[in-house]
Amino acid sequence: MSLITKMRRQVCVYWPLASLPADRYGQPVYDEPIEISCRWEERMKEFIDPQGTKLISSAIVYVDRDVDIRGMLLLGALYSGIESNPKDVQGAVEIKQFSKTPNLKCTEYLRTVYI
Repeated sequence: MSLITKMRRQVCVYWPLASLPADRYGQPVYDEPIEISCRWEERMKEFIDPQGTKLISSAIVYVDRDVDIRGMLLLGALYSGIESNPKDVQGAVEIKQFSKTPNLKCTEYLRTVYI
């Protein structure tokens, strides 16, 4: 087991963007939530968003798969009765930036999310 895999010992709930990216009011539409493995670090770090604006993240999350910018994450396990709209879930946060870096052998990626 690689170091990248070993470091992801937490779980979070991820709401991916739906194939229809926005409703008629311009608000994002989300697919059903799924549980993914992660490492959630509460720390501030400066990053540049896709529009080139400098922002400061409130947390950095290392995830096990590619995620959508503007998708939503919630630290903790998926439970029955969780809202399908993450905007109604306390603690759910929007993904502001996503990057992935391959290991030296290009067999695995470190996927980093800034929220």
